Amino acid sequence: RFRACEGMLAGRCADQSGLEFTGTCQNSADEISRPGFSADHMKRRGLQLSRRHQLTFYTASLLLFISGTAWAWANHLDETAQVSDTLRELKPWLLKIHGFSAMAFVLLLGTLLAGHVRRAWHARKNRGNGAFFLIAVSLLTLSGYALYYLGNEAWRNAASQFHLWLGLISPALLVLHIWFGRRATRR
Repeated sequence: RFRACEGMLAGRCADQSGLEFTGTCQNSADEISRPGFSADHMKRRGLQLSRRHQLTFYTASLLLFISGTAWAWANHLDETAQVSDTLRELKPWLLKIHGFSAMAFVLLLGTLLAGHVRRAWHARKNRGNGAFFLIAVSLLTLSGYALYYLGNEAWRNAASQFHLWLGLISPALLVLHIWFGRRATRR
C-alpha cells in the first residue's frame, strides 16, 4: 500500500506507478508526514549534495573568497600607498565580482535550505555545526549589507574588520562542516 501512495505523491496515479493499489493513501500519507519518518529511514546519500550542486556551490564560494581576499589585499596596499595604478583600477571590479558571487552564494545556500538542511535537521545529523555555519553566513551577509549602507565611519570600520576576519575563516568553517557531516553520516 505504501509504494502505491509513493507513486501518487510523485505526481502519478496508483495505476501509473506499476504497483497494485489496495486501500487508501490516508494512513501512508500520515506516515510520510510524521516527524522523524525521514530521519529513521535516512540514507547517507540523502544528506549529500549532488556533484553538480557541489561544483556550483564550491565555485561560488571560491570566487567569493578569492574576490574578497584580493580586494582586501588591494585596499590594504592602497591605504599604505604601495599599490600600482593597475591594481587600484581593479578594486571596483573586485568588489563587483565579490557582490555578484555573494548573491550567487546566498541564492545557492537558499536552495540547500529546503532539502539538505531540512533533511539533516530531521535526521539529527550535524545540527550544531550546520547551525553555526548558517549563523556565520548570516553574519557575513548582514555585515556586507552594513558595509554598503552604514554612513558612520567608525561603525563601518568595525563592520569591515568583522566581515574581513569572518570571511577569511569561512572556508575553514565550510570544510569543518563537510568533514563533521561526513563523519556524522557514517555512524
